[in-house]
Amino acid sequence: MVLHMHRKLTGIITAFALMVSCMLPVAAFGDEETLPEAEPQEVSEAAVAESEAPADEPAEASTEAPAEVPMEAEIVSFVVSIAVPGEENPVYLIKSKSFSLNEGEGLEELAELLAEEDYRITFDKDGRIEKLQTPKGESYGEGGIWQIAWGEEEPSDSTETYDRVLQNGDRLELIYTAEEETAAEEEAVSEPMVAMAVSDDDIAFSYGNTRDKLLKEGDSSGWPYGSEFSIVGNARAGYMTEERAAAYTKNLIAELESRGSAQLDDKQSSDNAKAVLALTSLGMNPSDVGGYNLLEPLADMNFVMKQGMNGPVWALIAFDCGRYEIPAVKAGGVQVTREKLISTILNLQKADGGWAYSGNSDIDMTGMVLQSLAPYYSTDSKVKAAVDKALTWLSAHQNSKGEFATTASVTSESQSQVIVALTSLGIDPAKDPRFVKNGNSAIDALLSYYVAGGGFKHVEANWKANGLATVQGNYALVAYYRFISGQSSLYDMTDSGSYNIDVDYVRDNRTPSDRSDKPGTATTATATGASTSVSTRSLGLIRASGSSSEEALNVIDKIRAVTESGLPDSASDYTNEQVKSIEEAYAAYLELDATERLAVEKDEVWEKFSEITGKLGEAYHYHELSGIDLRDNEEEVLPWYVKLEPAGKKFADEQKEEIFDLLGENGIIYYSYDVKLVNTLDDSEWEPEKVVKVSFRMPEETGGLNPVVIHEGEGGRLEFIEVEAGDDGKTVSFRTGSFSLFALAGTSEDVGKMIGKSTGSVLPWCIGGAAALALAALLIVFRRKLR
Repeated sequence: MVLHMHRKLTGIITAFALMVSCMLPVAAFGDEETLPEAEPQEVSEAAVAESEAPADEPAEASTEAPAEVPMEAEIVSFVVSIAVPGEENPVYLIKSKSFSLNEGEGLEELAELLAEEDYRITFDKDGRIEKLQTPKGESYGEGGIWQIAWGEEEPSDSTETYDRVLQNGDRLELIYTAEEETAAEEEAVSEPMVAMAVSDDDIAFSYGNTRDKLLKEGDSSGWPYGSEFSIVGNARAGYMTEERAAAYTKNLIAELESRGSAQLDDKQSSDNAKAVLALTSLGMNPSDVGGYNLLEPLADMNFVMKQGMNGPVWALIAFDCGRYEIPAVKAGGVQVTREKLISTILNLQKADGGWAYSGNSDIDMTGMVLQSLAPYYSTDSKVKAAVDKALTWLSAHQNSKGEFATTASVTSESQSQVIVALTSLGIDPAKDPRFVKNGNSAIDALLSYYVAGGGFKHVEANWKANGLATVQGNYALVAYYRFISGQSSLYDMTDSGSYNIDVDYVRDNRTPSDRSDKPGTATTATATGASTSVSTRSLGLIRASGSSSEEALNVIDKIRAVTESGLPDSASDYTNEQVKSIEEAYAAYLELDATERLAVEKDEVWEKFSEITGKLGEAYHYHELSGIDLRDNEEEVLPWYVKLEPAGKKFADEQKEEIFDLLGENGIIYYSYDVKLVNTLDDSEWEPEKVVKVSFRMPEETGGLNPVVIHEGEGGRLEFIEVEAGDDGKTVSFRTGSFSLFALAGTSEDVGKMIGKSTGSVLPWCIGGAAALALAALLIVFRRKLR
């Protein structure tokens, strides 16, 4: 404690001098109320240097008049996190909480603040953290070490680190590492992982069969507009023939001619970017496609920014894939430059190092951003700093299975985007020690989503291939093969000559139905005399049920195994295995007859199990990226195991014409999603029997337009739905009995009057009874015009 006593003594002397010279008390630290997750203020390098100068160069004795001595000590604000080991990822006892202290104070004063919240820190004789005790009485200190990560610096347990004073805007993370983990980390640093859990044959098997699947689908469909990323993946692997390229180009020109414009969508600039990537991968010129220049719309910053984060990211990738010159913007637009795109992207980086389409940092968006910035990593210091920070964030969000995730639902697409990002930066996603956890890499994680017959599923609970997941999994493996073969990255298409991925693999002729681990088909084991753990009342009911009693006992055992497995408090931290065990236990419960179910429900484990399924249901009923929220529904309306799965989708052009005819001159479609509900117990599509309440997130800027929801019903019929504003002013809600394509739109028209002006028939959805009649007054149904 010598160092800290010295600093406290210095502080006392300074305070005494101030009081004597100014005859005023030094401002004591106040209990200012601060908000969790507050962002630190930016501090210029000059300001930091100035504030630290006295420590490096002691000032000469001052001859100035006492009146020029500050009367009050400055207050500095900073953010603190405290992390301890979890089952897979670190557990944060405190996450990004803001604190304030007097200028010149440091860790010991911070400890006094934490003590007010019952987090008690003790130091050893040298000033290092020796132990931390939590409000629950848990103690961390024996068998491990405490370190501090100060801003972007590496974690350190040195005396110098702990003796530093806090500056305004600092970010501190106190990290406890158990002894065995410390040894494992040291081993990882000294001997980087060089082996994956999967073999080269596993990769070839998954890639070869997925490629075959996509080529077959492309040939059968004639390579339509919309198949751009399948084309990019297969072209960069050497499998897009001249015939395939000609078929796609013909379809793309037809799309452009139907629009009469080089702009493929009114708001999504990434549609142009994807077409540029596809054409460039085919060796074709995107500036002259049937007389249309697909680069031209991407030259307008106004158009690019209509899509939010995706716009500048994919515009930059598109211009750089062939190192294209950016065309001059048309009159009325704002000229795009590479510098402007890069600065826009960098300015949108989150404080934690990641990027997000909306809300908190997410894996997919961060991976895409890194792909766009990769060409500038070695030449732009600002880009390098941002990328390095993002790589640290990515590494911290990889679990022991090699998976990258920021939400309760881990997806294969996240793994694909990370693989493409790392290979674009020259980082081996299979061997770099930063991205190998417990012997598992991102390649291992991606291959765990492979589906029989070829392709990749979206999430672990699925058992069929998903179109988007399959396309992304394919081009991610192409990116990996190009990397290990010394070829240019996936989106660097300036390489000369052709490259063909030729691997030996076994044909996978299975179908998804051949799988024995299909969800919802859990087998029932024989009871093993565990009935003594069942409550007396439920045991009596089980005995009364006759010959099926063993199944009920087995279900109780399954449920007890779940409740006693040490699940995290938050469902977002459940592992895939834990989720699977919950779903299997509940599926087994549903297979019981009424008497057996009642017996299970009367057992003491049921209440705890219901709390667990309720938490999982909360996670299933909210989609963070889209902001769609179904959580305000009762269990009988929306069971916990029904999962919300929205996917971005647009209306057909003729539908858009009808929509904007009613929305009026200033009308706008903010976003549209094809909303699907999935029964996670058997992966089937789920249809509601009652009306479900749905909440949409409002955009930050609405221009004063009135919100309205548009729904595509059967046969393409369009239905307008009046909405209710949420109490927070940030959401709107409506009720529906059918799920398909929905859009949130804005109109300057009076929505109520719009209903009265409708010339179409006003019909309720098929939701039955009084609920349908109640909704009838809220719907505008108009039939699509005959063309």
